[in-house]
Amino acid sequence: MGIYTAFSDEELVGFMKTGDEAAFAELYKRNWEGLYQYCFNILPDADVVKDVLQEVFVWFWNHRAELKIYAVRSYLSVAVKHKMANYIRNEKTRDTFYEKVKLENLSPAVDESALEVKELIAFIREFTTDLPEKCRMVFQLSRTEHLSNKEIASRLNISEKTVETHITTALNKLRKKMGRTSAWLFFLS
Repeated sequence: MGIYTAFSDEELVGFMKTGDEAAFAELYKRNWEGLYQYCFNILPDADVVKDVLQEVFVWFWNHRAELKIYAVRSYLSVAVKHKMANYIRNEKTRDTFYEKVKLENLSPAVDESALEVKELIAFIREFTTDLPEKCRMVFQLSRTEHLSNKEIASRLNISEKTVETHITTALNKLRKKMGRTSAWLFFLS
């Protein structure tokens, strides 16, 4: 496995796509500690952090053939961030998460992708200006003010189902738009 230390992360992904487990092991070894520290700063539960990282790396291996990655470390950081967000949402600790994860206080493990995060935030802000007014209001209340669907429905005097529809519409449009630009965002790093 020592020969793999001379290769870049991107070259290792190429080897990994052919089923090279040693290349995957080297990527794991290079990235695990930094991702663990970042994750543990937000979720201070070692078992949960290990589960999150295991799920990300298992997914990474299982989907290796379809991966189009331009910056492995940034890709894994974003994947871990999404997996943590899913965990937190499922555990109903969303408010604690939003307090702990603020752009100004990102850990050193993600400092290198701060530009990418800022670009993504600018992209999403620009995206929201193109949404219909009610859809934009619902999306911003959900994602910026972190209100529940019930709270949004109450504030805007609409049904929860309408809130869900607006959020689904906004997220679908965002996914379509991100599909065309995600490679560009990863290329920045």
